[in-house]
Amino acid sequence: MNAEKLIATCLLALVILYIYATINFFYISETIYDYGVNAFDSDWVGENMCESMFFCYITIIDKGLTLGGGIGDYTEAQNYKNTQDYFVKLFNDASFHIVVNIIMLNILAGIVIDTFAQLRN
Repeated sequence: MNAEKLIATCLLALVILYIYATINFFYISETIYDYGVNAFDSDWVGENMCESMFFCYITIIDKGLTLGGGIGDYTEAQNYKNTQDYFVKLFNDASFHIVVNIIMLNILAGIVIDTFAQLRN
């Protein structure tokens, strides 16, 4: 029973991550830039990690789940004078951290802990 809950929750998390990847791809893709790629090449440093929807989704899964502050730790800062991009990035980063890093990961941890408690009994 708990295995089905875990699989369903993981699929829900992947759908939510896809929604965030879509928002990032269409609105703030220019801020997802990795300067570590080609770092020692003098001609061209860095790479946009959100050039296609697939790579944007993979980057959101990789960096969004592994970094402490979510995808906000990985994206470039926006100037607050550019109000539309600033507020889109602010809402995206804050809601990603709350919804994915706090709520979804704690739900997954709760299911795993509940499973171990049932196995112990």
